[in-house]
Parts: sequence; structure tokens; C-alpha cells
Amino acid sequence: MESLDKLVKDLGNLRYDKLVGFIYELASELEKRDYSFRSWEIYVELGDTADALRKANIPLKRAWDICEPYMRGHCGQHSVDLGKPLYEVAKEVSSLGYDKLVGFVYDLADDLNKQANKDFFRGRKQLAACLLDTVDALRNVNVPLKRLCERYGNVRKEIKSDS
Repeated sequence: MESLDKLVKDLGNLRYDKLVGFIYELASELEKRDYSFRSWEIYVELGDTADALRKANIPLKRAWDICEPYMRGHCGQHSVDLGKPLYEVAKEVSSLGYDKLVGFVYDLADDLNKQANKDFFRGRKQLAACLLDTVDALRNVNVPLKRLCERYGNVRKEIKSDS
């Protein structure tokens, strides 16, 4: 993985069904973290973060339902190779420092917001609405993450560059 910015761009270019899978994996990985060695508060905040991620998947899944009929016959054309399975990428992202994770989620929401604006101006208003609902839900993911930053600081690691 070259950088967090490139990862956000690559994830933003995934088909929506693949992005749903990534977000699900990220939520699962966050729930596995920090249970025993920290505190009950971290457990609760990470659980809230995972729940918020799963809620973001609901409108994103609707966006995929809109796009899927048009994707038939284009199976490999609109996919991005992240160089490793989504669950491994999610595991790396879940190990970011809380402040980096806040930035990552914000940047992903910002990327989807740009896509929603493009779709809106192309006349794909229903798709744009689903993406904007996803953006709102992703921004809510940062509420418990910001509380973790305030209470515990940055207690995670950086994503290592492959360079």
C-alpha cells in the first residue's frame, strides 16, 4: 500500500458492492481491537464505530442495487486491484491511530461526496441521493472515533508503505 491518500482513491474507485464488503470487514476488524488490554470505554466506542460503519453500508448497498443492472457484462472493467484481499486492507486500516482513522473515514466520505455530485449533474439523482446518505453516515462514524482521540490520543500504528 503506497499511501493512505492512494488507498482512499482506490477504495473510492471500487464497485459499490466491493466497497460494501470493505466497510463490513473494517467494522468487523474494529470490533476485534482493544478489548482486553484497554478499557470498557474503548470497547464501547469501537463498537459504536463498527455500528456506524454498518449503517453507512445500507445506502451504499442501495447505490449498488441501482448500478448492478448496468454492470452486467462489465465484471472486471470497473474494479480496482488493491494488491491484497479486502479483509487484509481492512485489518491494516483498523490498526491506524485513531486520528489517522478519523482522517481516512473523512477522506473516503469526501471522495464519495464528489462521486455523488458528479452523478447528480449527470441526472442520476437517485444514485446521488444514496451516495449522499452514505457520506452522511460515514461522517457519523467519526463521532465515536473523535471521542477516542480526545480520551486516549493516538494509540495505533501507521500504515507502512511498501516502497
